[in-house]
Amino acid sequence: MGRRGEYGTIDVIARLAKINQQVYNRLVARFYADHDVYGYDPYAWALYEARAALAEIA
Repeated sequence: MGRRGEYGTIDVIARLAKINQQVYNRLVARFYADHDVYGYDPYAWALYEARAALAEIA
């Protein structure tokens, strides 16, 4: 594998790590939305995370 292939592999690993972090953030937000006594805090957090995820995609 040449240098180009090695850098390509690292790029793929970096993209997968970013995707995994987004999935984790969604799971945490959903957990708090389901388990918090006050609904407004998790709802606001979910909106904030959705906005951040959309900004990363754009």
